[in-house]
Amino acid sequence: YIASKNSDVVQRFYCHYNQSKLLPNEKKTFIFTFRSEKAGIFFEEWRLHTIPELLEPLPPVQVNGIACKYDTDQAKRKSILDTIEESAKKTLAKEIVDDLLEGVKTPVPPLPNIRDPIVFCYMFESNNIRMRLHFSPQVMNGYFELLQAIKEELKEDIKDAEIDCSISCLEGYIKKVKDTIIRNRFTNKLKYLIQRANNKSYDRSYAYPTMKRTFESLINFIPETVERLCGEQGIPEIKFEDPVERSPEELAKRIEEKKAIAADFYKKAKKKPKTEEEEKTAWEEIKTKLHEEVKGEWNTKFANLDKELEKKELEYLMGNYERMDYSKYATLSRKKSIYDATIQDNIVLLRLDLDAEFSPIEYEEIEVPVDTSKEIEKSGEEEDEDAKEGEEKGKTKIIKKPKPRKVVNWQCLLDAKNTIQYLIERIPDRILIIGSYGPPLGYVAPEYSLE
Repeated sequence: YIASKNSDVVQRFYCHYNQSKLLPNEKKTFIFTFRSEKAGIFFEEWRLHTIPELLEPLPPVQVNGIACKYDTDQAKRKSILDTIEESAKKTLAKEIVDDLLEGVKTPVPPLPNIRDPIVFCYMFESNNIRMRLHFSPQVMNGYFELLQAIKEELKEDIKDAEIDCSISCLEGYIKKVKDTIIRNRFTNKLKYLIQRANNKSYDRSYAYPTMKRTFESLINFIPETVERLCGEQGIPEIKFEDPVERSPEELAKRIEEKKAIAADFYKKAKKKPKTEEEEKTAWEEIKTKLHEEVKGEWNTKFANLDKELEKKELEYLMGNYERMDYSKYATLSRKKSIYDATIQDNIVLLRLDLDAEFSPIEYEEIEVPVDTSKEIEKSGEEEDEDAKEGEEKGKTKIIKKPKPRKVVNWQCLLDAKNTIQYLIERIPDRILIIGSYGPPLGYVAPEYSLE
């Protein structure tokens, strides 16, 4: 075995014929065994050693072997490969779906039909909200009549898609009219249209539906109450009819029909018909009770009506407030900032939040000499100055001094970097930075010093 420089000096090949005889012209086979505890490809060189030595030495024999290690991660590797394959499939499917979706486009919505009263009402009131104009069929007709007259005067094909149903839209087209007299006539018509739109019709009031529903319920309550009271008094009920003008003949005929209805009622009820005096008394009682019940119903309905109207008013105000956009917000007053100040050649006093996160407070004990400059009073008697100096000379005391702390979190200091940089770029005379650290204690605490 020849130890090669390229090997790790570990023998892995073994020859099973270390010693033997080799006669002239004899051939012999040498069997090698390979063993390695380390996986890899290995090479070794062997040479034939003879006694006596050969006249012509044989070249070294190079043997090689491959050692494999049992794969313990086969199942894990298979799982990883399956995961990668599944991810690749999902990615491919997503790319296909994305390609399909890119070709799918949402159809362009149709333009609003401004000739529709509902559409015109919404666009007219929303686009003229600052003028607080209200829709009505007469306003809509006047708007389009004026628009048609302007079209004929300008001889332009103004399409409905160019109209936003606002007053400013009409004003823009009126300004294009060159004839002063016609332009003034159109302006006067527009003013009249605005005057009509300022008046809101009663049926579009937020209180109208509530009031209508309340009065309808009260109106329906009266016939029901009369029918019930007539049943209690045992007289024929009356039917409410719309008041119309009748001729004497029709009136007499109507009286005869009422008498026939009353006779039929008493006949079915198997009761004796009441005299005129009895009927008059019964009707007086019905009127009295009807007045009391209608009055009570009126008070009940209108007691709840106030609360409903307040709720409707609140809903109306919340739904019709003027919405803010960027341009409107910009017009509002705001507090002045650093960008509003004049920095150049001025002294800037900058207050910063310096409450950075520091390491915990640690103290160290140091020995300092006692201050003997102060006078010491004992029992109200003043001692001799030389005696005091001799007594206090050479004395010291131990005090606790906080150790320097390290900044753990610099975030609040980094946040102030842009502000300081902005000030430096504006070339001030000087910048004075003040700040505080720690909670307000009311006394000087060395551990919270910014030094």
